[in-house]
Formats: sequence, C-alpha cells, structure tokens
Amino acid sequence: MSEADIQLITQKAWEAYQNEEYETAAKAFAQAVEALSAENQSLQQAEMKNNLSVALLKAGKPEEAYQAALGTEQVFASAGDLKRQAMALANLASALEDLKRFDEALNLFNQSAALFKQISEKEMRAYVLQRISTIQLRQGKRIESLVSMDAALEEKRKLSMKDRLLRSLMGIIRRLSGMK
Repeated sequence: MSEADIQLITQKAWEAYQNEEYETAAKAFAQAVEALSAENQSLQQAEMKNNLSVALLKAGKPEEAYQAALGTEQVFASAGDLKRQAMALANLASALEDLKRFDEALNLFNQSAALFKQISEKEMRAYVLQRISTIQLRQGKRIESLVSMDAALEEKRKLSMKDRLLRSLMGIIRRLSGMK
C-alpha cells in the first residue's frame, strides 16, 4: 500500500473520530496499522495503534483498547520519544481504569506523569494527575487524591472556573488541617 493510501485511511479515521463515529474510526485506524506493518514502519504503526486504542476506548471496548496499545510504550522508549511513550502509558492506564484494574492503572499513570514532568509537558501531566486523583478518590485515598489534584492544578497554565473553585476549596482544607 502506498504512503498516499495510508494517509487517506488515516484522514478518514480522524474524520470519523471527530464525528464521534468511534467504531468506524477504530476500523480505519486498524487498517492503517496493518498497512504500516507491511511497510515495516514501527514508529508510525505504534502511533496508529495508540490512535486505535483511543477510538476503541471511546467505543466502549476497553479490553481491545488495552490490547491495541500494549507494547507501543516500548517502541517509543526504544526510539527515545518520551512524549509518545508517556502518552502510550496513559492510554494503557485509561483502558485499565475502564477495566477497573485500578492499581495497574495508577502504576502506569504515575510512570506517564513522571515522563511528562521530565520533558516539561505541563498540560498533559496535569491531565494525568487528575486521572490519578480520580482513581485515588475511588479507592478511598482522600488525602493522596487531594495532593494529586493540587499537583494537577499547579501544572495548568490557565485554570477554568471549576479549577479555581477547586483550588480555593483545597486551600481552605489545607488551612483547616494545618497543612502548608
């Protein structure tokens, strides 16, 4: 398959994704993965596998999403691409979270957050820290959840009204509990 054919498939996949046709997007991303496999383009294939994973997750198929992204973090690590490695870890963690495998999800989200911190990718790190906070809250780890959410808000450049309110409430909680 030619590079132009692969680009056309990828474009159709993104159009379907943007139109919230996640099943259609997943099928197109899967076609792109196959085409890139035949062309022996491992980095591009790993990227398409991550796109496939996100589409499958949005389509309500977390196990398939997990399987699609599995191993891509290692491809990116081998290439020294820390940003895409962190994104792949977050994709895997998101699928695990949907599968209610919270401890495994927390482990991968923490690895992702550390990589995002290493490369100073603040917005993506903030998103991952918010996901960590949510899982910790589900697990009854309220203090850890607050700390994670506070760290997430620290990373954001622009706070929404909800974020500002949350930061205010967290400040009150810190003052009442004697925390700095």
